Amino acid sequence: MEVPAFSADLEALGFVRESAGAPWVFRASLGRRTFHLALAKFGELPSRELLVYRQQGRVQYAAIVAGESVKGEALAEIASVRPSGLAQVSLGYVSPEALQRLVRLRSKFPVGPLDVERLLREGRVDFEAVQRLEEDVFGVLHERGHFSAVLTLLADYPPQQVFLLADLMPMAREMGLEADHLQGILESLSSPPFLLLKRLSPGEFLMRQSVEQALSDWMEYAQAMRRRLQGVLRE
Repeated sequence: MEVPAFSADLEALGFVRESAGAPWVFRASLGRRTFHLALAKFGELPSRELLVYRQQGRVQYAAIVAGESVKGEALAEIASVRPSGLAQVSLGYVSPEALQRLVRLRSKFPVGPLDVERLLREGRVDFEAVQRLEEDVFGVLHERGHFSAVLTLLADYPPQQVFLLADLMPMAREMGLEADHLQGILESLSSPPFLLLKRLSPGEFLMRQSVEQALSDWMEYAQAMRRRLQGVLRE
């Protein structure tokens, strides 16, 4: 059978295809955990047959793949084959548009099979579900933006200068950072592998080196670790 387009998207998200026809079975290997997902395009396979495939324990998740434009029809089909008292082994719904959106999100953040499983447990991998995941991811990216903002504030301080948390607060508030949030970032910059700051007392820090020199050292550390890992993988 012709491999469906959604196979390439799932493979981009870290899955491995294990079947050559419907139901299309994908494996997600997560170290100590592995799970399997069986998919069939809407109308490609009798829905009850797909459900039985899961009930037999051959896969942990099974879902019908249908475009967002026919989601209502697909959900109605799924509801019609749901056995009473066995909701935990019902079929799910996956839209190819949602998978494509996840692949685009992966270019900004390392989304993987565990994130897809989270949505599968909720029963739907559709635009609404992916949007909720995007909001979580953008929250993390927003935190990275705050981290960068604090480095920008610290760039004005020369090495070996002592400063207080209160010294940064006027500018930090303009960036949307409150004292406890700023304190947390400064504490992180005082710990390995950063070591940009030395904590002297609560709310008091010493600049060990300039931000520019620190960034250079972090880059050198990252490159050294990359070379080391490449050497280990070649052995």
